[in-house]
Amino acid sequence: MVCMKCGREAPEGQAFCQECLMEMEKYPVKPGTLVQLPNRRETAPPKKALKRRGSGPEEQLRTMKKRIRILTILVALLLVLSAFLSFPAVRFLMNSQRFRPGQNYSSIVVTTASEESDPE
Repeated sequence: MVCMKCGREAPEGQAFCQECLMEMEKYPVKPGTLVQLPNRRETAPPKKALKRRGSGPEEQLRTMKKRIRILTILVALLLVLSAFLSFPAVRFLMNSQRFRPGQNYSSIVVTTASEESDPE
């Protein structure tokens, strides 16, 4: 039989092993109290440890270096792409009338009526 609390071997016909019984005697339950016991199960199947291929420290270091290399390449590509896409915007701003370098004024030529009638 298997102990219902810890899963260790219990004497035949008992639900709990000797150690669990001694632990439960420290905290007695009043007579007549309803207690729900879990379903009896046989030995629980052992948990399978995750086996990673080459899970040693050297393999983990290689994996981390590979990830860093890939992330570095991705960041470099993003920077090149953003620089490439920003050139048209900069060219547009430099060529527009409002943002010519060195020009912070606009000139308006006003002609008077006497200048228009006086052909020279």
